[in-house]
Amino acid sequence: AVSILWGDGDRTTRDNGYADAMAKLSLANPDDYEAKAFHAAAILGTINPLDKDSSKREAAAAIAKEVLAKYPDHPGGLHYLIHAYDTPELASQALDAARHYEKVADGNFHALHMPSHTYVQLGMWSDAERSNEAAFAASPVEARDHHSLQWLQYAEMQLGQYAKAKSRTDMVLEFAKKTGDLHITGKAAEMASRFAVETGDWD
Repeated sequence: AVSILWGDGDRTTRDNGYADAMAKLSLANPDDYEAKAFHAAAILGTINPLDKDSSKREAAAAIAKEVLAKYPDHPGGLHYLIHAYDTPELASQALDAARHYEKVADGNFHALHMPSHTYVQLGMWSDAERSNEAAFAASPVEARDHHSLQWLQYAEMQLGQYAKAKSRTDMVLEFAKKTGDLHITGKAAEMASRFAVETGDWD
């Protein structure tokens, strides 16, 4: 399955081929719940975010729910269910999973961030703030999770906490200047731009 994902062809062809391969693998091994979880993830990898048809999302969600029915704390099942319902129209169906994932994330910083996908879609800004604050705090000092920091900045601005949001922006800008890391520089540019647009503070 992975040889298809990273093999020949364009990205769309490989993603669809991988999803088909994982479907066959899961079907051939009905008691393998890891195969089911990765099948759900593979389906999610074929979704065009601009596509309004939710059939693939529902298919991935159904598999994730099957995994969670057997293993309620399964991190893949929770993670992929949240992603499957990661739209304003569907997010309420992932709220219980998001709440549960926060409880079982066990210090994994990306897992701690994941519930905020649901909270942001539902406008639950205090919950999104808490989720991303915990995620950033749990990330290693030598490799800070600036992804959760971006989401934290956004949640704080929605709560009108502009001084805190500005401090997040300044932190990433300073880190970008210090390291010259192009990936971090891109995140710094996004955060500074978002802050300027939200507040009108173009300086």
